[in-house]
Amino acid sequence: MWDPVSGDHHTTVNFLDEVKSLKMTCVFYAVSLRLHLTVSDDFNLFVFNENFIHVAKLPLHTRLITHAVFLEQENRIIFGGLDGLASFHLLVKCKHEPKANLLLNPRGDDMVISIVADAEIRDTPKWVKGLKWFSKNNDRMLVAWNQY
Repeated sequence: MWDPVSGDHHTTVNFLDEVKSLKMTCVFYAVSLRLHLTVSDDFNLFVFNENFIHVAKLPLHTRLITHAVFLEQENRIIFGGLDGLASFHLLVKCKHEPKANLLLNPRGDDMVISIVADAEIRDTPKWVKGLKWFSKNNDRMLVAWNQY
């Protein structure tokens, strides 16, 4: 992890050692939930808290995922990959709000995390090779492409 403004190096985390997986295909961060999420090539979603402690492993029941976007307001993850686009709702339950939970329970023991496939995204390209979310005021747009 590094600071993009100052260029200072903060910490190094090896997700592969923690979850015993061969390869991570994408990593993203949920600001509102204070969670790091990563997808492995064996089709699992791994969740880490801000202390980089592994708190959940969730099977995705989909093929290779190479891109992900987290929609903060809806706690929704949009995945792009070999099967096109898929949308999942991320459900997080804990005793306290995310910032307080990190202080009061740094290991994340009381967190219950699950995902639910929630919205069909039709007419999308197969084998998504890029994904970008744009949001300004009330205008929202998801752009996906299948060529470099």
